[in-house]
Amino acid sequence: MRPALPALERSETGFQADERPDVAMTGESKQLHRFVADVDLDRLPATVIARAKRHILETVILALAGGSEEGVAEIRALAKVEYAQGPSAVWGAGDRLQPSGAALVNSYAAAALDYDTLCNTVHGDVVIIPAVLAMAEARQATGRQLLEAYIAGIEVTARLSFSAKPPQRGWTHTSVFGVFGAAAAVARLIGLPETRIGHATGIALSLAAGSQQSNVEKVLTKRLQPALAARNGVFAALAAEAGISGPQQSLEGRCGLWSLYQAGDPALLLKDLGGEFRFLETILKGYPVCSCSHAAIVACLELIAINALDPADISEVEVTVTPFMVHMVGGDFDPSRDPVVAAQFSIRYALACCILRGGVSLADLDLAAICDPAIQEWAARIQITVDPENDGELAPARVRLKTRSKGVLERCVSVMPGSVEAPLSDAAFKGKLQDCVDRIPGFSEQGGLVRLDEIVEAIDRSDQCTDLTGFLAAVGQSSNDFDQRP
Repeated sequence: MRPALPALERSETGFQADERPDVAMTGESKQLHRFVADVDLDRLPATVIARAKRHILETVILALAGGSEEGVAEIRALAKVEYAQGPSAVWGAGDRLQPSGAALVNSYAAAALDYDTLCNTVHGDVVIIPAVLAMAEARQATGRQLLEAYIAGIEVTARLSFSAKPPQRGWTHTSVFGVFGAAAAVARLIGLPETRIGHATGIALSLAAGSQQSNVEKVLTKRLQPALAARNGVFAALAAEAGISGPQQSLEGRCGLWSLYQAGDPALLLKDLGGEFRFLETILKGYPVCSCSHAAIVACLELIAINALDPADISEVEVTVTPFMVHMVGGDFDPSRDPVVAAQFSIRYALACCILRGGVSLADLDLAAICDPAIQEWAARIQITVDPENDGELAPARVRLKTRSKGVLERCVSVMPGSVEAPLSDAAFKGKLQDCVDRIPGFSEQGGLVRLDEIVEAIDRSDQCTDLTGFLAAVGQSSNDFDQRP
């Protein structure tokens, strides 16, 4: 059992001297807030800026492609009731809401396809980018302000993830850590000073939440949790701007993040902060399913390609994965409740697609594809073995195929595809964008590739924009009124 927290001793003012609300920031939190305040595009390496633009591009396209997925229309309708009309676009829908509402809807859509980036244990981009873009539009920010805010926020999120001490306690790191990053990013975007950035992340501590039970049960709150973090990050920054105070030791405090949620290593959090950017280690996913299935997908596809196998030649499939991977994607494939989420979080479904369809693409998330009896029959035949000695979260995965013509074939993939060790190629990245463009309703009919080029161009020159109006129009406007866009 965890030891009980020691009782707080009160002075005549009601607080210990080092716990008064107006205490000067100390320790790790202060250094993180200072980093956020000091991010300067002129001092950033070109690789950092280029990678930031690529992440923004991918996230926006994913949100447009995910706009018709299950739950998006419902969240959009709810947001239109819960939030007033405002200056921030709901991407691809033609609606405009207050920044918190737009961030909520756009984040949900960006997460819906499970095709988004992953940095260690966090899908930070689907939290940070909708939050900062919504506020950038509301405050008429420059491209420079947008990029500095995004880089600050995504780096905070990444470092919180990398500094977390195992074991995971069941929190969803994307939402728990992401709300800190979103609050920091939006606070930076709206020009809050270092002390107010600290209040914003302190307020975020009260808004941090998210459980992996959504992944275990394969339900739509898996998509909702990042959206809540995006919304809450916007709110935290605005509350800090309005004068609401928050804890200044939100990480290291006696009742802070590291004590109550997930233990963290201060040295890892702060190591070369501002000189080394951990978000550069972000994985660009090559398949629209949970990352825990990707190593097995690649192993299976490589075996099939190298040996020129067809489905009739394969009699048995066994995949060996780590305990965490089986926890996330190793359950029975049951599409009876939320079929798309069930498919995205089933290694059995992913490997069945590899065998029968030659890969896993967005088309495999269509209801008819998921409910294909042949796929379900194959998924039920795939055997999963757990390697209890391996504590990896995304790799390794070993696939063993028993074939009629070539005996038993095995292949192990030891690193996560799309990671720094096995990066996604430029051709594969373009193919991913094309896969998304093909899924955006009405996009192709209205000059989809031309519009994609406009978005790419707008993001490429975003750091030079003193007025983001054109950029935000290219990103956020509805496909239905593409021809009328100014």
